[in-house]
This record gives sequence, structure tokens and C-alpha cells, in this order.
Amino acid sequence: MRRIRVGIPFYQHVYLRPMNLQDLSILAVETATQVCSAALITREKKIHTRSVVGNGRHAEQLLPFIRELLDEAGVQVKDIGAVAISSGPGSFTGLRVASSSIRGLIYDTEIPVLSCNTLAGIAAGAIKKYPDAEKVHAVIDARRQHLYYQPFLNIEGFPEPGHEVKIMPLDQFEGLIRPGEVIAGTGIERLPEPLVSSVKKCGIECITAEGLISLVRHWIKKGQPETELINKVPIGEYQPDYHSEGPPPPQKPSP
Repeated sequence: MRRIRVGIPFYQHVYLRPMNLQDLSILAVETATQVCSAALITREKKIHTRSVVGNGRHAEQLLPFIRELLDEAGVQVKDIGAVAISSGPGSFTGLRVASSSIRGLIYDTEIPVLSCNTLAGIAAGAIKKYPDAEKVHAVIDARRQHLYYQPFLNIEGFPEPGHEVKIMPLDQFEGLIRPGEVIAGTGIERLPEPLVSSVKKCGIECITAEGLISLVRHWIKKGQPETELINKVPIGEYQPDYHSEGPPPPQKPSP
């Protein structure tokens, strides 16, 4: 698998100092799968949500959802402390819809983007459903005979990754997930029935922008540590993280 990050590399990003996000409104959007979801947590810690499931719904629903949430909460765009975006892996089209929509919404502001690993957001949703779960296996259907996959340990409510995102063949999940552990995301039905029947499951109900809110809130409580799960960047530098199966592209010969 090769991972493609479009834009300025992580190590070249402008460093943004930790902010007191604990007392600010945070908008979150999730469009990496067939779920189109938006959530807004206010300064008073009230969470407003909108969600719909269906391919091709993201472009027509995301911005109206956001406007409805802002109106419902009585929050203006300029009052948002940060925007959390599910940044991949996932649907190329869905990720681009979120990127372009948020870019248009906050481009002329100084509101930072919290670029969130999609699988970590799914794991956060699963931990909310199963708070006693010790390990969550987050997956997204990668089509063909593969799933995007990343395991997480539940560390005081925060999903700590076991390793980086992988594209896993379906036949390699046998023996990987132990009975009683949690598997969450899309494509679960493609796994062998004996494996799936022995574990706790959380499907698209665990894929929500509210899961991103949960992920970010725990990250804030931990002091906003440096992690590949959440990167804080200016909107002008934000690009989704695309993951692709196959070898890296050939290098151009040096002149």
C-alpha cells in the first residue's frame, strides 16, 4: 500500500500552538464512507448532529447540514474554534466533498482544521458504544478483496493505534481478531462468518461526526499531543490523506 498525502508534508506544516479548545465550539464532518454526517459541540458542551446514509448524498447534504447546525445552536462561523474533518482512508469523492466544502466555509478565517484519521473516528464511535472494550478493529471496505484496517487499544476512552493503516486481504483476518473484541466500520459482512459471529460488531452506526467529536475531546484532555491520528493545520494547507494499493510511482530521473 502507498499512502498519498497531497500538499505540504507533515513535517513542514506550520506549527500551531495548543489552543484552549476546551471552551470553544467545534464543528466536525464525516464523509469518508456512505455516511454523510456533521456535528457541532457548543461552548456549553451541547452536541447537535445531522446524518444521512447513501452514496452520492454528500455534495447535496453536507453544507445544508452545517448551516442547520449553526442556526440551531445560534453559532456563527467566526465563533467556531476548530473544524474536525475525517480525512481518510475512504471514498475519494466523499473526502473531496468535505475538503472543498470546509475550505469554502472557513477559508478567509484563522479557524484551524483538525485532520482526523477516519479509522480512529470509527474506533472512537465503537468505544462509545462499548466503553469496556479493550481492543477495537476498525475497517472500511476497500473493494476488491480488501479492507482498510487499523487496530486500536482503548486507553481511557482514547483509541491508541496498534500500527499504521493497512490494506488487508480478506483472507488474512482469520486469527487476527479474538473472540470478544470489537470490529467496527464497513465491509464487516465480507469477512468469514465464524470470525464475525465471535466478536462484537458496530457497523455504520459507529461512523458519525459525533465520533470525531469524541476523539477530539479526548485528545484535548490529553493536552493535544502530537499524533498521526489528529493533525492541526491551517485550512490553506489541509488536504485529505489518500491511501492506495500498489507500489509507489516511479521516481523521475535526476537531471
